[in-house]
Amino acid sequence: MERDFDPAEAERLLSEMDRLRQQTQNSILTANWWMLLMWGAIFLLSVPAVISGSEALSFYWIVAGPAGGVASYAVGSRIDREVSSGGAIWPYLLTAVFMFGVGFGVWFILEEAIAILVWWLALVAGFGSFAALDRQRLLVAALAFIAAWGAGMYFMLESDLALYVALASTAGGLLVGTGVGLWMVRR
Repeated sequence: MERDFDPAEAERLLSEMDRLRQQTQNSILTANWWMLLMWGAIFLLSVPAVISGSEALSFYWIVAGPAGGVASYAVGSRIDREVSSGGAIWPYLLTAVFMFGVGFGVWFILEEAIAILVWWLALVAGFGSFAALDRQRLLVAALAFIAAWGAGMYFMLESDLALYVALASTAGGLLVGTGVGLWMVRR
């Protein structure tokens, strides 16, 4: 059975396929806008805690870190089901355990300034791993730059407080800005 080729119909079908591809890509890329916004707010809210004292910061992260992780997992699982990527969840869970273990463990082992740097690098490496698992090469490159920027701040800033505030504010500002930007694209 042979059909006549209609160029107008073919053009319409190609246009519709392109529209659906773009819609799907935008949906997948912007699905986690809220997570970026949430983690950005968590980082920004840690700045007043560090200014209040190291005990306040420790308590803050003991509560905010796991709470953010549980929220990320719960909503991220729902989003994953919606976009049906079908990937395994265990690499994400292992990365989160690494981020939590190293990110919090360094405070018990290392001196303040180096602990801040290792904490920063562990978090950036974790978020970079999430980006790599999601095949977001541009985000991986941006996070590598951010890791290098944080290492540079370690050598430039003498005060532990200034170093933490600089890194937490940078992370928070970038995450909030990116989350809001993705939310605006998604609307």
